[in-house]
Amino acid sequence: MRSYVIRRLLGVIPALFIGSILIFLIIHLIPGDPAVLLVPMSPPPTQELIAEVRAAYGFDKPLHEQYLIWLGKLLRGDLGDSISKPAWSVAELITRKIGVTLHVTAGAFLVSVLIALPLGIRMGLHPDGFLARRVLPVYTGIGFAIPPFWLGILLILFFSVFLGILPTSGFRTITEDPIQSIRFLIMPSLAGGISGAVVYTNFISASIGEIAKKEFILAAIAKGLPRRRVVYRHVLKNALIPVVTVAALQLGTTVGGAVVTESVFGIPGIGRLLVDAITARDYAVVQADFMVLICAVMLANLLADLLYGWLDPRIRLD
Repeated sequence: MRSYVIRRLLGVIPALFIGSILIFLIIHLIPGDPAVLLVPMSPPPTQELIAEVRAAYGFDKPLHEQYLIWLGKLLRGDLGDSISKPAWSVAELITRKIGVTLHVTAGAFLVSVLIALPLGIRMGLHPDGFLARRVLPVYTGIGFAIPPFWLGILLILFFSVFLGILPTSGFRTITEDPIQSIRFLIMPSLAGGISGAVVYTNFISASIGEIAKKEFILAAIAKGLPRRRVVYRHVLKNALIPVVTVAALQLGTTVGGAVVTESVFGIPGIGRLLVDAITARDYAVVQADFMVLICAVMLANLLADLLYGWLDPRIRLD
């Protein structure tokens, strides 16, 4: 197991390197000059002043030199300095914001699981029932059709404007005020988790329906084992193997969706920081934000691979 984890961690290095190149190129090839945003607009700046600012931040160097300088700092753990928030380094901004995004992502994932697991099990065990034949197609269509930002607006209108029971925006950590933190996280978790619940429900339902027809399941039932034990110990455990793969991939979507969710609900996390940094053309913050998202997705895939061995002992990781 240890050697497998080491090999996987080493395999992450080329992916991170390629990802850093793509992120750097995409950001720097966007039209516009960040130096123009850094100089005062009144009185109108001269070209000499803009050139001085460009040179001060290294924007006048060739693109490959800028990348090598940024990569060298990144390997030393230096994420650079924010040009839109001069009082903060990028590392300090990321450290302050990442915990907020973890709250939102965990809430969205919890909502997805709480909705998908009972529905998926019920529909998988009764493929000809009312839920599987009538409810699932409608539920899937609505879940995929509604964008998270529009769902978030609807939730605000219903729970905050009409009912007045939940705050429209803001954030509190669990350690600061558990009750208030949950109240702030309910709507963002629903907005970010419902689309994931649709994906999980369909995969759990299909996987359970397939596993339930296997000979070893029929043999377990024929032995007289309790139905609940057969379902939860044999059917569900084997059915979750492909679901784990989907969950790892969906986590990337959930983390990426935090950009929209945090903007809608005014949550000061990584997503909101990314939107502000893009608006200000704060290259260092944008690059660091995307690298954090890439690392989160890769970590999720590594954890998914490790879970395979626990769910199915036949899978040898080493």
